[in-house]
Amino acid sequence: VKIADALHNVSTIIADWQREGTKVWDRFNRGPEQTAAYYQRIAEVGRQRLGAHPLVVEYEATAGRLRELAQAVVSD
Repeated sequence: VKIADALHNVSTIIADWQREGTKVWDRFNRGPEQTAAYYQRIAEVGRQRLGAHPLVVEYEATAGRLRELAQAVVSD
């Protein structure tokens, strides 16, 4: 259940980023890098517990996209 909720959250962040740009990160106390790291950790735990379940695979791809967006902000 956690990974499904996290998938929804990450997808929403990405959709908001597409509308708002980098302003999306203003709502997070931890900033882009730490937020992306949090969601990456969920991917790691999901892989450990569920293996290559399709939900895990989808989540990993989506969390990877979030990480890319976060890294783009940090490198600017």
